[in-house]
Amino acid sequence: MLIPFLLLIFILLTVVFLCGKKKYGFSESRIPEKIVELLYPASMTLIKIFPERVFGSEKLLKDKYLELYGEKDYIPRLELDKIRTAAYLYLIIVIFCTLLMIAAIQEQFSSREISEIKRPLWEEGDKLYEMQALTDYKNNEYQENRTIRVRRKILSDEEIGQRFNKTIEKFYLKISGENTDLQHVYKPLNLYSKDDSTSVTVKWMSSNPNLVDERGNVHSNDIESAQNVVLYAELKLQDKTEIFPVEVTIVPFKTQAAPQEIIKARLDDVVELLSKENQGEYLRLPEEYENISIQWLTKRTKYVQPLIMIMFLTLIILFYGSRSKINKRIKIKRMQIEKDFPEFIIKLILLINAGLIVQSALEKIVEDYQKHNRENVRRPLYEELSTAIKNVEESGTSLIYELKAFSNRCRVKEVIRFVSIVNDNIHLGSTLSEKLQSEADLVWNNRKSRAEEMGRLAETKLTFPLVILLMVLIIIIITPVLMEM
Repeated sequence: MLIPFLLLIFILLTVVFLCGKKKYGFSESRIPEKIVELLYPASMTLIKIFPERVFGSEKLLKDKYLELYGEKDYIPRLELDKIRTAAYLYLIIVIFCTLLMIAAIQEQFSSREISEIKRPLWEEGDKLYEMQALTDYKNNEYQENRTIRVRRKILSDEEIGQRFNKTIEKFYLKISGENTDLQHVYKPLNLYSKDDSTSVTVKWMSSNPNLVDERGNVHSNDIESAQNVVLYAELKLQDKTEIFPVEVTIVPFKTQAAPQEIIKARLDDVVELLSKENQGEYLRLPEEYENISIQWLTKRTKYVQPLIMIMFLTLIILFYGSRSKINKRIKIKRMQIEKDFPEFIIKLILLINAGLIVQSALEKIVEDYQKHNRENVRRPLYEELSTAIKNVEESGTSLIYELKAFSNRCRVKEVIRFVSIVNDNIHLGSTLSEKLQSEADLVWNNRKSRAEEMGRLAETKLTFPLVILLMVLIIIIITPVLMEM
């Protein structure tokens, strides 16, 4: 059912793209992202199909975009972000549908019918197999997962003998250790306890433990002449044991009533019988047991469910990420305005004390900014003032109207107080220079307080890496002590 459903989604996505291409065509404006520009027809179709809230309601986002881009630019910026969100939504759906299709096909073919399981070798040990049992009993179909223990293959006496012989053949090559051969032994012997290639366990005994013990330690310092010692190797595999003597010469050191319940109980019986079976090269899985037909399948590997979860998580991150990105940009803009404002107000006081009126002083500050900003670094405070002065010159609006519009957009309390002081000076004739000087002292103190706060915050953030470094240092110091214990 999943594969036809995914095919239907692919068809709908294609229809969405083709309808959008016919109605809207491709974007004639310059969009920075090539993927967004390519998916423009599908994006516009999705914007028209889905509710406005999915891609960002203009009513909800108006204030934020107005603060970021101003009254003239916020509408195209908002539309561009909606198109970008719709394009990435379309792309995510296409990618995940493709992955789900591949996963569903892989999952479909990962399960196959089997009739026997190859029994593991003796050295491999018992193995567990996850199986699916499809049963049919009195026209009742049932599917149950079971784990079957396949016991390792039992070796015959002949096979055990062959393995014993292989192990014995290696004795003369392996147990000599650093000695040249077993007739000139004065260094420790390599009396290993198990032959990994044959799985034979070996227990050693010595006819003269004073010269050679069961661990292979050779005591040849006290002897004056060569002495013969017999090492007895007790070979053991399954329940068979054989003792083999090895002669060495030590030389002186010097030189359950419902159909389903019935099926479950009988499946348990089948699994128990199969788990006890340990004869033959293969474990034969029965196709029928007490009037129940059984079809054994390997358990399917599940890919679809994790992919669906990842897709939904990606969509959630897409929508919430776009909102948090706007809020972060607003926060950065406000911080930059707060940072530049003390410097700006000092310049304004100096120009006013030099005899310029407020508008002329602002024009001079904006002109200097545009002239000396060689690195083309956008500073929001001066950009907003440039826009305000430009609107006054082009449209003939009053300066205080543009400043109020700027303060309403940025919502920085220092700017709001500054505009209020300028407004009082224009309408009430209050002393501008003294009030601006008081405001300058206040904003400089606030800037110092914020700098101290950011310094304390930086110290707090450094606590975690410092704790990690301290733990690493403790581990480096303790490790040699632990190794010597």
